Amino acid sequence: MISGTSSHSKCTRCAWFLAAALVSAPAFSQAAPAKLGSKANYGGAKTAAINSNAQKLVLDDFERSTLDWSDGNEKDGKSDYFIQSEGGARFLRGQFIPKTDGKVVYRKVTWNTKEYPWLAWRWRINRFPTGSKIMIDGKRDSAAQVYIVWKLKGRRYSLKYVWTESDIVGTGWHEGKWNPFGRYFGLVIRSGGETGEWTNEIRNVQEEFRKAFDKEPPEETEGIGVLTDGDGTNTEPQGDYDDFTAWTHMP
Repeated sequence: MISGTSSHSKCTRCAWFLAAALVSAPAFSQAAPAKLGSKANYGGAKTAAINSNAQKLVLDDFERSTLDWSDGNEKDGKSDYFIQSEGGARFLRGQFIPKTDGKVVYRKVTWNTKEYPWLAWRWRINRFPTGSKIMIDGKRDSAAQVYIVWKLKGRRYSLKYVWTESDIVGTGWHEGKWNPFGRYFGLVIRSGGETGEWTNEIRNVQEEFRKAFDKEPPEETEGIGVLTDGDGTNTEPQGDYDDFTAWTHMP
C-alpha cells in the first residue's frame, strides 16, 4: 500500500540530520569482501545457510573499538545511541530520550549497489512507542528505522525501512518532494511481533530505489543510517541494530 506525498516537520529534521551527519562523518570507501561464514551472514544470523555464489561486504558489525557513526553533532537529539555487548557480540542500541528532538545517526560508507544490490542486517525491538501510527502526524514514531542514502545530481535520495508497532506491512510514503536536502521513500517492512527477539532482513535496494523514485540509482551509496524515535507519542522506544552487510546475490 503506497500513499501520496507527505510533508511535515519530522521529515525536515531527518533531512537536516542526514545532511549534517554526511558532512561531519569520516569517509569510508567500499569495504573489502568478507569471507562467507563470518559473523554477518544474512543480516547476522550465525547459522544461516549461505548461497555459495554470493559475496558480501561488511558495512558495519560493530566489533571495532570505536563507533564510526555521526549525528551531525546536534546537542538536542532525543535518541541516544551506544554500543552494547551480548553473548560476545557487539551491536548498536538506540534508546529514545523523552522531551528531546529525534535524530538519525549515520555512517558514511560507500559501496557499489549495482555489484552489491542486496542490503542485509539484523534488528530487534525491546520497547515499541506505544500508540504510534506511522501515517498520522504527531504519532509517526518507530523503535527502529534503517536508511540507505545515495546522492544524485546534487540531491540526496533515501530509502528508509521501518519497523512499527501496528501499521500494515507494505505501507509506503514519499517525503521531502520539495526538500532541498533530499527525497525519501519510507516503507513499513515489519509490524509488531515479539520484543527482545533478533530478526533478519534482506532487501534489494537497487530494485526498490527504481520502484520508489522511477529512475536509476547512482552506482555508489553515500551511507547508511538508523533512527529510534518516540517524540510524537512521548514514549521511550528502544531498538537494536547489527551486522549491516551488502551482497552480490540474495544469500
